[in-house]
Amino acid sequence: MMRLILFLSALLLTPPSLYAATSSPSASNSPDERAYVRRAFFTSGIENREPTGKSDFFYTTSNTVFFFTELRGMQGETVRYRWSYADKVVAEVEFSVTSRRWRSASSKDLLPEWIGEWNVELLNSQGEILVKKSFTYKEAP
Repeated sequence: MMRLILFLSALLLTPPSLYAATSSPSASNSPDERAYVRRAFFTSGIENREPTGKSDFFYTTSNTVFFFTELRGMQGETVRYRWSYADKVVAEVEFSVTSRRWRSASSKDLLPEWIGEWNVELLNSQGEILVKKSFTYKEAP
């Protein structure tokens, strides 16, 4: 009985910050509830809302590149894809996330003279970069 009283006294006197890290995570902190980017990569095609492959380089024989993302826990958020080439923003696409699991893709049709490195950023409504990826557009062999 004395041990129980001592344990409860110590628990009541301990600041919450010391035991919060060791307590079990609440449902709101579970991987399915927090906001995060689960997948983000480039592909040459999308079928049934899924990418048909994955690559970080493309040849001029294939002029369309997709940036596929899967977002979790971002419902209600507005996000934006930002495409950049030669250190210049060439396209921005904004959309609203309307469900807990959201798969989306943005595409860019490329001209053969646009060879080199491309960057795509996914930004939240505050302009913070959630993910940034690069690919290389190469002249066909």
